Amino acid sequence: MQAILAANEVSPIGDPSCAIKQALDKPIDNSEPLADRIQPGQRVLITTVDYTKRWFRPHVFLPKLLDYLNDHGIPDNNITILIANGPLRPRPDQHRCIIGDEVQQRVAVIDHDSSKDDHVYIGTTTQGVPVYINKLVQEHDHLIVTGGISYDLLAGFSGGRDAICPGICGAETIKANHNLATLSDGSYEIGPGLLTANPIHEDMMAISSLVKPTFCFNVVCDDLGKHVAYFSGNWDTAWHLGCRQVQQYFAIPVYEPADVVVASVGGYPRDENFYSSVKGLYQSTGAVKPGGSIIFLAECSEGHGNSTFFESMLLGSTNQLELSLASAFSVPKQIAFLHAQIIENFRVILVSSLSDGECRRLGMTPASSLTEAITLLRQEKRKKPEVALLPQADLTLPIPLK
Repeated sequence: MQAILAANEVSPIGDPSCAIKQALDKPIDNSEPLADRIQPGQRVLITTVDYTKRWFRPHVFLPKLLDYLNDHGIPDNNITILIANGPLRPRPDQHRCIIGDEVQQRVAVIDHDSSKDDHVYIGTTTQGVPVYINKLVQEHDHLIVTGGISYDLLAGFSGGRDAICPGICGAETIKANHNLATLSDGSYEIGPGLLTANPIHEDMMAISSLVKPTFCFNVVCDDLGKHVAYFSGNWDTAWHLGCRQVQQYFAIPVYEPADVVVASVGGYPRDENFYSSVKGLYQSTGAVKPGGSIIFLAECSEGHGNSTFFESMLLGSTNQLELSLASAFSVPKQIAFLHAQIIENFRVILVSSLSDGECRRLGMTPASSLTEAITLLRQEKRKKPEVALLPQADLTLPIPLK
């Protein structure tokens, strides 16, 4: 065993109720408290995460946010919660898992549906992306964006501006924004932890600037899903401070890449399908030598998770996927392209509940257990390999130090 690559130790918040109230009254970016930004009787729209990000546990802070608004003259019937689904289909059956029983009983809860044609046009970014936003934004006096900050496969980090785009934008806006991933200029950088020169992130910031949210409340979670920090205040400055904290907690320097990395995304719900697990697989590549092997543990109880992603993988090489992206861009196809890059450069053995056929069509070697995966590698390796463990590949980011 060469190393266990784990996040820096951090303690969860001892009294979340007190910490949430303090975050609303004393924003981390020293901006105005939420109370000074609202007036009694006004209407407030609150965005929160979709069902794939429910591990940020918004049910912990949303009741306290509602109580705070009540205390400052805004009753529950003036508040609407908008599930920021982005390109994902609405899942009203998941509302209880996301926001909890109390919130569901107190306020109106609406799923954002990017496929609808009733979004409001509010302008165009300098990248030429037309901005269509959920009409509820203009029907309320204030927009409070909430969410969680962690690494994002394309936009660098989640949270902050992603509650707006892709969160509550129309399909045309989301597609045009994410299409910026195909820019071939060598000065651009797209990937987890990358914000500088990231055209997707920069455009998301421009879109959010047009929307002008009133307030932002973001959380950072540990590997058990417990809240370790709250970042509130202005939607841009508070969020950036949160991104820095994520780097301090979860960026792991790798001085000597391993021959083999055994990685897990950290269990359900992060590994409920393979599509949502690709980020963890991608991030694990930073800990392994070029041409090395990754044993990847992801249950995938709901299968591959996205038909466009799966069908795109059948195209074969990254060159063919790149041509397909150029002719007809889609986010799942872009994720397929990133996955194809992984399997062209590393041997991936997948321990999951996917069928052997599905696993092989995704370019990986199936194994029924970790023991079987290790046995497969032992049969191939002539010498004892250096092995590293990455138990929270979705949360942590190994960074090779050259």
